Amino acid sequence: MTRKLVYVIPRVQIVGTGFRQTELRLGKATLLLDTDATWQSRIGKPRPPCLNVYREFPRSVDDADPTVVRGTIVASDDEGWLRENVAYVVSVAYVLGIQENRWRHPAEAFQYIGLSVGDTPHDLVQFYTKTGSLIEDVDDFRLLPPLELRGVRNQFYIDTRSEHFSELSKRLERSLPDRLIVGCYHLFRTQFANGFLASVRQDYAAYCACLEAAFDTPKSQDGGATLADFVERFYDNENKVSGLRDFLRDFIRGLYEERSVFNHGVSESGLEPHRQRLLQEFRALSFRWDLLRHICVDVLIEKAREAAGHPRGDIGTFFSKTFKQIETCLSSKDAWRSLCKELTKKGSVKVILGLEQPGTDSEQDNARLSAFIELCCRFLMVHQWSRKDVGTEAQKVCASLKCLAEIIHATSGEEAVKAAATELYEAAKAGDRERLGMWAAKHAAWTMLRGCESLCDDAAQAVVAQAVAAPIARLFDCR
Repeated sequence: MTRKLVYVIPRVQIVGTGFRQTELRLGKATLLLDTDATWQSRIGKPRPPCLNVYREFPRSVDDADPTVVRGTIVASDDEGWLRENVAYVVSVAYVLGIQENRWRHPAEAFQYIGLSVGDTPHDLVQFYTKTGSLIEDVDDFRLLPPLELRGVRNQFYIDTRSEHFSELSKRLERSLPDRLIVGCYHLFRTQFANGFLASVRQDYAAYCACLEAAFDTPKSQDGGATLADFVERFYDNENKVSGLRDFLRDFIRGLYEERSVFNHGVSESGLEPHRQRLLQEFRALSFRWDLLRHICVDVLIEKAREAAGHPRGDIGTFFSKTFKQIETCLSSKDAWRSLCKELTKKGSVKVILGLEQPGTDSEQDNARLSAFIELCCRFLMVHQWSRKDVGTEAQKVCASLKCLAEIIHATSGEEAVKAAATELYEAAKAGDRERLGMWAAKHAAWTMLRGCESLCDDAAQAVVAQAVAAPIARLFDCR
């Protein structure tokens, strides 16, 4: 009886968007939908019943038989190649589609198992692991998906018409690991939602390895500076985002310091002062993990396109999502300082309440009101507190919150809102960080611009004052 080695990704169907393809070719591997017909016609074996153990969550307590999930089969005529390269095949598939699928699928969704299937299904099934094999009884073996996959849709789309799809598929066939393929593998390993499988600090080391592989960086005395040079040149677009060069250099060098701490156990206290600064600034950036994954995808895809002989497109458009995140990083402090300046001026409450009040017809007041609303909206869109801001910005935050509390109290007609404003004013006046943190958590819904359709009427000050109060108070809840 001949047996065939296949790998099965039980929980995700990988399909092509080009012509709704249900069969994809990556390197020497073929990705097929896990259906009974596919097993019979393409694999030439009956579908093993053990695959039915991979189910969705039960819909109720009485739902003894949740819906069976049908995923993806990974097969190849060259089983030796498949055994050695299945991890790369899955990683490349993940990188090719993750942006188009809006990062909704964590790496757990792509967990695969190796099966040696015969002509006749058996009551016992053999699963291959990294350290050996395990034999399980089909009737007694049941595995529900991990919590990280709750709500994840089954289908995962890949644009098979793209230049980078063809290039990465071609590179997969090489006998030796290719630097872009290895980069895809490192990026895939960062996307586990379960922190036990891969910690966040381990993710940073893998992000760093992904970029080093993609750029093929040479060895140097200062690896962080070398990698920063490559990333800076890649995003050579200083005219479109002010301060981009300096931000990227410090950001990547901080990443490299984090990587060194994790990989080599480097003593943080023993680092030179400028390296300690880079590390601390990197850690203070709240969305550094998410920004890195966008940068890594940018680099891998663009490098694959370049290798395929396609000219580089408009980088400002091509990398718009990444640039938006970088712009947020660069604009965050300025957004706070500009708003704080308006809120802490002498007589700021009276001035803001007097803007565009009934009975006035001042173009200057109208312009100032519009400018104040713009400051508040910009703050809501781009600002992020960092831990170190608690010590340096606390006094300004309390002064700003007192101003906002007075505006809210004077303009709101709801007793509950007035009471909340009074509570905010008293906590800010006392500088009570614990009370302010609790207030921010309790009134987080205020962040939404309720009544935003009325931003040009007489209640505009009240609307924006409520909207920014909770995010500003959140400084004391970010520790």
